[in-house]
Amino acid sequence: MLPSDENNCGDEAGGDGGAPSILIVDDELMLAEELALGMSDSGLKSAIVNSSTAAEAYLDLHPEILVVVTDVRMPGGDGLALARRLLADRCPQAAIELVVMTGHATIEDAAAAVRAGAFDFIRKPFTLSAMIEVVQRAQQRASHRRASAIEDDQRRLELQEVTRQRDALASEDASTGIPNRAAYQARLSDVDPLRAGLILIAIDRLSLVNSAAGSGVGDAVLRLIAERISALLEPDWLLARVGDYEFGVVAGVAPSADAFVDRAEAIRRSLEMPLLVKQQRWVIVPSLGLSAGPENDGTPPEVAAYVALQHAKADGGGRSILFRQSMRSAAERRLAIERALPGAMASNELSLHFQPIYEPRGKSLLGFEALTRWCSPTLGSVRPDEFIPIAEETGSIRILGEWVMETALRYLASWNGAGRRGLYVAVNVSARQMEQDRLLQRIEAMLTELSLPGSALVVELTESVALGPGAKRFIDGLQRVGVRCALDDFGSGFSSLGNLCTLPVSIVKFDRSLLPDDGASSDRLTLFRGLTAAVQSLGLVVIAEGIEKEAQLDVVCSAGFQAAQGFLLGKPVPGIVAGQLASMFKKV
Repeated sequence: MLPSDENNCGDEAGGDGGAPSILIVDDELMLAEELALGMSDSGLKSAIVNSSTAAEAYLDLHPEILVVVTDVRMPGGDGLALARRLLADRCPQAAIELVVMTGHATIEDAAAAVRAGAFDFIRKPFTLSAMIEVVQRAQQRASHRRASAIEDDQRRLELQEVTRQRDALASEDASTGIPNRAAYQARLSDVDPLRAGLILIAIDRLSLVNSAAGSGVGDAVLRLIAERISALLEPDWLLARVGDYEFGVVAGVAPSADAFVDRAEAIRRSLEMPLLVKQQRWVIVPSLGLSAGPENDGTPPEVAAYVALQHAKADGGGRSILFRQSMRSAAERRLAIERALPGAMASNELSLHFQPIYEPRGKSLLGFEALTRWCSPTLGSVRPDEFIPIAEETGSIRILGEWVMETALRYLASWNGAGRRGLYVAVNVSARQMEQDRLLQRIEAMLTELSLPGSALVVELTESVALGPGAKRFIDGLQRVGVRCALDDFGSGFSSLGNLCTLPVSIVKFDRSLLPDDGASSDRLTLFRGLTAAVQSLGLVVIAEGIEKEAQLDVVCSAGFQAAQGFLLGKPVPGIVAGQLASMFKKV
């Protein structure tokens, strides 16, 4: 018996096993049964209900239905209204097709069926073969729509996974596996600066690990550092590598200032314990700058932590310092410099000065060192030791460095073009500048464009930069076009004579800290002369920086230095003045 209650779902007909894929909705039960049996003979399994209400209930329980064959007019329900309800918000993965049949077909009925979304419209009486043909086509279309939707979903999921993996790589530091600076900046943008806490951790002496044992050991040390810091953080705090030798910790909600300092001190003590890598013990010196939101009084957390970190370094390193209001003026100036720096070149606020480099005895002019100067209409005179570190941190050093290189070479070309041959210009290059192939390509192009030999340029690098990743490829590229490299600030930190045997430099610039003072002991003078002789024995040119007294110049001359520079010999001057000075020392 077919169900007569509208709220009941109906009988199944046709086929042996398997769920029905067609639902017949008709109050003429004999016609519905005849139609179901005919479909069964064609291999189509169907179910029958006698009302729109029962149809909706059946479909809720049987998502495998692909085709609904419904009468237009039925007691207690309208087949077209049923069609609209079924098709209104149905997802593609559960697509169905509707075949509408009626014994009172009019043009209006046909148009209404199309508007309701019906697959086809058949008038009673109809032949069984005609209905089966329509139902088979409707079933194929519904199956195709569902399969396409499932494939689209699968592709979407695969794309999401690829995107997730790509985003993970883009936000992950390759050496340590922890989040990188981009992820760190993203987290900072999400936290409340009035509640957040921030710790910046700078690792001193880490460059020694790379230079002594190679970058592989250096990366292993970095990973151990990250592990030790992570072990002391709350689960919701973010640890990221934010620089070559810097880490950052972001706490969305900082604990009390005292508790935050205690946590930073625990990190510092942990990092000061020796690190064991490949049976070797390494000791590092961490400096920490802290920002606890409520203590900042509006100063951005990153600026506050940076200023506190600089105070920690200035105090000798190996300390944790919390930002206080007494540091605010320095933080405000730092922030103002960071904001103003990108537009400084465009508005011609930056300029180059040139400090002459002489042969000590005869004072013959050899060249100039290019030094960047910044006179801001709002900030006044900004010292290089203020804006250069900020340019390094923000990445604008790449643009700034390229501008310095091109401007210095153009000045030199104008001086040499007037007949003063043989002079060179020395330009400092940082680690971040070496990361871009464009700088090396631009140097080669500029030398060609200005008809300058490679010897007209000396690129100055600090020891940590010269030993860093990518340095050898950069230096080799310079040497191919005849550009010389100088090791700058030798003796200012942990300089190693052993490194001079392997570094591809031809000039060593002794830092002013190595120069003996007035009244220096004989042992100090002997050590200075011995160090000079050791460097020269490697075939390297030695230059003394920071000559300010006649006694220092005498020592440099007696030690056999090939060149010297300093305020005693000449202060940095604008390019025009440098050109006038160069005209006094014609060297063909």
